[in-house]
Amino acid sequence: MPVPKGTTSNISCLTSSTPGDVCTKFGVELGVPGYEGAAPHFLVLSREKKLIVAIEKLMETWGLPESSSSYALQFENGFFVTEGNRVSGVENGSVLRLTHSPALVVSQVIALLEENRGYSRLEELAPDPTFIYELLKVKGEAHLFRLILEDKTESSSLPSLLNSLFIIMTKDRSWWENNVETLFSRDILLKIHSHLITSTHEPLLIPSFKILITLIPLHYSLSFEIISIPDVLRYLKTDHTPIQRLSIAMINALFKNGSAADRRTIKKEMENQKARQLIVDHIINNPSKHTKEMNHELYLLQTLLLNQLKERMLTPVASQDQSALEKIKELRKRAFNTQSLDTPNTQPRTHRYNLDYKKLGFKNDVDPTQDFRETPPGTLALDLMYSFCNHHVDQYRKLILENSCRGDEHDCPFASASIELVKLIVGIVRIGEEPLLDQDRYYPMFFTHDNPLEEFFSICILHLNKTWQEMRATTEDFSKVMDVTREQINISLANVPSTLEEFKRRLKSYGEVQKAWAEEAKLRGEREGKAVDELKKIILPDIHDLVRRQRLNYICEGTQFPKYKEKSGRYVYVKLSPNHKTLCYGDWNEDGSTPPIEKLESKIQVSELKDLIFASSSQFSNSNNSTSSLSSATSRSKNRDSLEQLSFSIYTENGKSLDLVAPSQMSFDYWTDAINALLGRPLTSAEARRDTDKILSMEIKLKLLDIEGLVIPEEEPEIPPSPTDYDFEFQA
Repeated sequence: MPVPKGTTSNISCLTSSTPGDVCTKFGVELGVPGYEGAAPHFLVLSREKKLIVAIEKLMETWGLPESSSSYALQFENGFFVTEGNRVSGVENGSVLRLTHSPALVVSQVIALLEENRGYSRLEELAPDPTFIYELLKVKGEAHLFRLILEDKTESSSLPSLLNSLFIIMTKDRSWWENNVETLFSRDILLKIHSHLITSTHEPLLIPSFKILITLIPLHYSLSFEIISIPDVLRYLKTDHTPIQRLSIAMINALFKNGSAADRRTIKKEMENQKARQLIVDHIINNPSKHTKEMNHELYLLQTLLLNQLKERMLTPVASQDQSALEKIKELRKRAFNTQSLDTPNTQPRTHRYNLDYKKLGFKNDVDPTQDFRETPPGTLALDLMYSFCNHHVDQYRKLILENSCRGDEHDCPFASASIELVKLIVGIVRIGEEPLLDQDRYYPMFFTHDNPLEEFFSICILHLNKTWQEMRATTEDFSKVMDVTREQINISLANVPSTLEEFKRRLKSYGEVQKAWAEEAKLRGEREGKAVDELKKIILPDIHDLVRRQRLNYICEGTQFPKYKEKSGRYVYVKLSPNHKTLCYGDWNEDGSTPPIEKLESKIQVSELKDLIFASSSQFSNSNNSTSSLSSATSRSKNRDSLEQLSFSIYTENGKSLDLVAPSQMSFDYWTDAINALLGRPLTSAEARRDTDKILSMEIKLKLLDIEGLVIPEEEPEIPPSPTDYDFEFQA
């Protein structure tokens, strides 16, 4: 086709007469196939003018046929320019391209797919939300499903087809969530899953894994029925790190979304396939596999496996629980089989049993089940005590006899200490808590044993007993011993031990902990004298102001908050205006992009702010004036406790509120700090305290550098008396 007229480079100014009109200056190249060779065009476009005005001007300049609805502008990355993204995307100096409209491009792609072609073109366009919208509007996804089922696609093109489907699913997730059960039939899932069974081709496996992982929470029952756990776990042996990570991610998704019975089935299957050993041999022992993404999946798996104990942890032992009674009897029997069972019956058996339970350290020697009524640790404490006595018989018996036969006040009460230790352990390793979204620190030692928590407890209870003896503690020192034990465990875990044996070796003695505490106290004393306290009072206001300004700058950048309402978009974007006078918010579902403040149409004036309320407070749950239904949505969620920890409401003077659920703990702390700052209140989050303490400590160190080695007196030195005369001044 010949090059159209008007091929010389020229300039068009499309502005308005409005005072203060904002214009954008950018270049446009002609990218319509068949019209190569046209000179670029320079546009000055007012923000008040619609894009269609610019397109019509370009069509006139280049002499293009058809109507303006057949053309659109594209960014350099291939995404279509829309009225929604032009303000944030089109900057002065940008170079755009005039091409066919999204609707026309979609029809062209579908035509290519009908001929079993165009897979790379589809994959290239799939990340663009505008293209996805047009594709779904004409039910283009049906063509993708047909191609997957017909199995006529060449093996070299199938990865592009599946990857395009995955990208489209993730870019418009809310649409798929509402239509998943009607779109994804059993046949389609079976077809995609078949690639995990028959293929070893990484480019094909990766999108297959990703599609199935995305579908698990949306279509769980069918996914759980179709996905073969052994076929997933065998990929742990591969050398390809992305495939290994995705296999663990799939197990995590099944674990997280399954019922208690399903989780037990998955755990049993993992044990049968020796998944733990595969993870250790092929991932943990290979440093090249330790990517941030892999570590996060291992952290999730560790958390989900440990959370299998949550039910036991939150279940108190009932007085008539026969299984629990048998375990308690076994604790007594293994400890006192010679003293209690073989002793002549000179006193009532019940009385002898009570004495034995008292020696074991139970508070209630008449009915020991009462000691396990508190939750946590509930039944879990009894389970771990029983495991210790069952798998470490000699060490258990030695521990009991050493403490029960001395008859002095320095006996360590095994049962009471164990129950308190289990309560301590579940807090440290976060049993029962939802996984953190941004955490990638896990403990490899928990993958090195078939029953890691049982073995972990056994090591800790033996070390607790050793610490008790080193401290020559009595029952009055119980809380002190537990404080030392907590410190010992935390210090050892801080080194991220690879095995339980390494954890055991790194446990500090009481003397080492005491020495570390003494040095810390000495250092703290040097920094907390009267003079240093006065210095802190001078420095602190500036630090508080610095942290406050940082928080306000953070919310000026804005945050994308997930929604938890059934009939709405996925996200709401909230940001503070640069002048700190207005909170702007609105729906925004484009991942990874920041909306211009003009696009956030809902506004709250800072001058109208009244209060900040957290989800944990009764005010939050009892409020009737809230403009959103977070409370009811949260109660429907499986992650209610986790959501409540990240939920807060911003109230205005007129009684309305903006209810938000932060995407992470850091975001929650920063936003609540910033709102408190706008309300003129102190910053109360743990993150604010950490930042303040860190900056204050650094400032104090810098201030004290010049007097290092000098002793700072507690009292101000006395001012010497005035001289008798000032003749020396004149003599000088």
